[in-house]
Amino acid sequence: MLYRENGLNSSETKWLNGFHKLKSLKIPNLHAKCYLNENSAILTSMNFYEHSQINNHELGILIESIDKENFLHLLLEIESIINSEMRQLYFSKIVEKYSDYSMGRLAKELILEYLFPNNYSTFDSEYQFICNKARQLKNFNPNELYQDRSAVLRSTNLTKEEFDLLKIEISKSGKSKFR
Repeated sequence: MLYRENGLNSSETKWLNGFHKLKSLKIPNLHAKCYLNENSAILTSMNFYEHSQINNHELGILIESIDKENFLHLLLEIESIINSEMRQLYFSKIVEKYSDYSMGRLAKELILEYLFPNNYSTFDSEYQFICNKARQLKNFNPNELYQDRSAVLRSTNLTKEEFDLLKIEISKSGKSKFR
C-alpha cells in the first residue's frame, strides 16, 4: 500500500501493520488512490477514511488481472511512482508476472525497431524471417509451431530471459530505424 507522508495516524498505522503480507510505503506528494492485490485493483477517488465513505460522492474503476494490458499498465505506473522515491524496492518481479513475453510481442517490437534484409513488404514476411532466426537459437516444441511448421505461433510464450536473448540476437540481423 502506498500512502502520502503524514497520511496515516498512529492507530491506522498500527492496524495496517497487523496485516503480515501487507507492505506499506510512504510516498511524498502521492495523490492517487489505488488498492490492489495480485488479482484485481481498484482505482478510485475515495480516501481510506470513514468521512469519504459517508460524506463524499466517490468514483472508482475495477481492473482485473485477466485484463493483462490494463493491469500491466497500472503496475508499470505504480513501479514508476515507487522508483521515483524508493529505488531500493524491487517491484519488477510483480510487473514481470503480468508482462507479455510472447513470440508475437517479440516480433512486433523487432519490426518497429529494426529494418531487416530484403525489405520485407508485409508483417507476415517479416514475422517469418524473425521465426527462422528464433528457431536457429531456440528449439521450439511442435505444439508451439503452426500446423505446417512454417513458423512459431504468435501466442507462444517465452521466459523473460528467452525473450531478451532472442531480441538481442535477432536484432543483430537488422539495422536500427533510430540511428
